[in-house]
Amino acid sequence: MGSLSSKPELWRKRKQLWGAFCRVGLLLSRRFAYGEDLRDLSQEIDNYYLANRETPKDYEEKMSSMHEIGRIIKKHKKWKFKVFPSGSTMTGLASKGSDLDLTVWIPYARKYYANESEAAFDILRNIRHILFTDEEINYKLESVLYVEAKVPVLRIKWKKGLEIDMSCSTEANVSGIQNSYLIRGFAL
Repeated sequence: MGSLSSKPELWRKRKQLWGAFCRVGLLLSRRFAYGEDLRDLSQEIDNYYLANRETPKDYEEKMSSMHEIGRIIKKHKKWKFKVFPSGSTMTGLASKGSDLDLTVWIPYARKYYANESEAAFDILRNIRHILFTDEEINYKLESVLYVEAKVPVLRIKWKKGLEIDMSCSTEANVSGIQNSYLIRGFAL
């Protein structure tokens, strides 16, 4: 993904978009007194989105990376799992240079762990080890970091520039993925 924007550029674009959303809020608070301004702002947001949305090539590279990670995990573990995209890539609202959010869904793993966080820690730790040691993929990766948070993630950075945040779910239903599909349905 050689066309990825730099981090400062990405933040600048996000700040511009946030400013546009704030202006929408201001206009709405005036109870649509400025209908023409609202239409202009809506057009400005549409133009910004169209100019900065993810390209089909970037999307394909993200999906290829997702499938490669899934294949490498399968090569080392006999887990029954699926890897799903989520977040802005799944909703169709991703911008150029955005990261890829993935969820590793392993519903049968829950019976082996006391709780979701223990399962996520152990599973992500195993995946991190696999990505570090597998000779088919490790040379393509710049870093693989475990990030402790309410929803822990593996932050995977590819040498080609793509960043992936991978979370884990052992729940029967994966609401984050379902939410992404719902938003995609409304957005497109």
